[in-house]
Amino acid sequence: MRILFPFCFLLFTLPSLTIQAQILDSENKLTITLKDQTKVTLYGQAATLSDEKSKNYYYLPCALRLSKKRDGTPEFLFMKFTSDEKSATGVTQGALLHLLMEYGLSKEQEVELAGVLKSRYNGALLKGAADVEPDGDNSVRIISSNKTGVKWTVWCRRTPPFLKKPTIKIMAKKWPIL
Repeated sequence: MRILFPFCFLLFTLPSLTIQAQILDSENKLTITLKDQTKVTLYGQAATLSDEKSKNYYYLPCALRLSKKRDGTPEFLFMKFTSDEKSATGVTQGALLHLLMEYGLSKEQEVELAGVLKSRYNGALLKGAADVEPDGDNSVRIISSNKTGVKWTVWCRRTPPFLKKPTIKIMAKKWPIL
């Protein structure tokens, strides 16, 4: 009996827990150009068991740009180095790259987009940015103009989309520089 009660309790309370997920309808797509010429792609929220198109829209991340510090300095570092260590080819050389990228709309752009949606599309609502996941090794590529055979090792870390400034941190090292 003691084992049965927790099981029954869990069985009856589990359906009451709600899971928040964005399920978007690929057939309910809009593209809107803002005053500053930023093109924004939106997808409507999928309506369950219905052919009706939702008026709730989520926008895809856009406007990828180099992040800046409060004083306006870009969050970018490129450092070339030479090591005292000797390798088979002579002196070991390499480079480090670190940058921080931001994406998404500013508050002003979101307000403008919400207004355009409401006026042009019969009271449609902007629900915010769509949640997206990085695609592993295909998310970020660094293309170098140096000789072939020299590769960058890239690390990419994304902050959760619920933060005010969604960012991507990119760090890379290159061995050797020829």
